[in-house]
Amino acid sequence: MKKILIIGSSGSGKSTLAIRLGKKFNIPVLHIDSIFFDKGWVERNKQLFINDLNNFVNKDSFVIDGNYSSNLDHRLKVADTLFFLNFNRVYCFYGAIKRYYKFKNKTRPSIAEGCNEKIDFEFAKWILWDYPRKKRNLLLKIKNQFKGDLLIFNNRIQLNKYLKEIGVEIK
Repeated sequence: MKKILIIGSSGSGKSTLAIRLGKKFNIPVLHIDSIFFDKGWVERNKQLFINDLNNFVNKDSFVIDGNYSSNLDHRLKVADTLFFLNFNRVYCFYGAIKRYYKFKNKTRPSIAEGCNEKIDFEFAKWILWDYPRKKRNLLLKIKNQFKGDLLIFNNRIQLNKYLKEIGVEIK
């Protein structure tokens, strides 16, 4: 595991997993949200975003968490391991709510500075309706294109068991 991708719904724990894997394997971590947004949840210039993401993908090793389909094909070509957090939508929404209360009126470490944690109707709709509808096509795309180790976890118990087996510290 030198070039690791982590995808899954918002609230599934992608960023936490990325930090743990980066620490375990001593490799740099990129949270895509941190380069996709500018202060106040404003989307950055798309070309600047793609350039920053491609520069990171060209490293010898990395952990990248985030879906962002605009660059997924390239990331799938260069990664050797993909973690797909295929968790239940209600579980993910609960995770997003917990995160909201933990970082309320603050910027979490995995997002661009000045993007205070929030939950609104659009975000809830994304987690509970939009992402689950798109997930099947995403999984089919991955299965057809990705040539590395595809690790699919349907719940936190499966993921934590695997992480324990490979020696990743779980708090």
